[in-house]
Amino acid sequence: MKHRPQNMSDRPVKVETKVTGFEPDDCEILGQSLEFSFFQGRRTYYPYPHTTGWRVLPFSMFVCILSGRVVFRRDGQPDLVVRRGEALLLPAGVRHKADVPGRAGVRSIWLHFNYRLLTALDLFALLEPPLRIVGKAATEGRDICRQIIDLHGHTVDEPLRTVARRREATSRFLAYLVRICRSRSGHPELIRISQRLKPALAYLEEHQTEPLRRDELARRAGLSRTRFHELFRRLTGMTPIDYLKHRRLRAAQVLLISTDRSVADVGNAVGYRDPFHFSRQFKAAFGVSPRAFRRQHHVSR
Repeated sequence: MKHRPQNMSDRPVKVETKVTGFEPDDCEILGQSLEFSFFQGRRTYYPYPHTTGWRVLPFSMFVCILSGRVVFRRDGQPDLVVRRGEALLLPAGVRHKADVPGRAGVRSIWLHFNYRLLTALDLFALLEPPLRIVGKAATEGRDICRQIIDLHGHTVDEPLRTVARRREATSRFLAYLVRICRSRSGHPELIRISQRLKPALAYLEEHQTEPLRRDELARRAGLSRTRFHELFRRLTGMTPIDYLKHRRLRAAQVLLISTDRSVADVGNAVGYRDPFHFSRQFKAAFGVSPRAFRRQHHVSR
């Protein structure tokens, strides 16, 4: 059963539970576990011709076109042209490319970010983004995006005031995303499973560079190994070993983008002692070598 996205309201949680399948404690669970990560954001101009090439990013992307147009291509999907005044929201892990077709080039403002819930859940496991954002919704997203970029670009005199303003902006962004996206079916169950597996997932995050210990994970979740494996796959769509590999390689992407550490050092930092094995695994997952990925996306500090 699909659920229509709903605006925030003051209705009692009990009423919402009947409509969506949520339990009264879910708001507390999500509120305590929700984490926002800002990676980078800029206003940019790309002249014609320009292409990002095919890529897979470790963060979600919101981009609003200020002038010109961009053709976005995604695996298995028709080309999507995003024009001036329109915006696009792309979850992390989606293979895509962006091409500038017009000779005038394109100006845009974009934000790379993540929202994570209960350690393992990405926000877009619960929400389905629209194909294209237009009109007032695109303008609102652009303004929030600009505010978040500006607030992370500098610190005002009082650090506490800076933190408060950043949290206010990211809360506004979260409310915006919930409003423009469609709720995915079955996400109350994902929240239940995430809460049940939370101790195991937290342990996995803390020991990400160590060999996988399935029995220890099942023990921390208070489940048999078989039941743990079943719930884990239902939550993540992966086996524990594939999930660990996924998390390691995503962490490597972030380090390659945001630091100047050598490729071998990055691989070692995420649990790959053999740099050649790390490079093979990285290219198999993302289609490019770690060095090529860094050349495409490295952020100057």
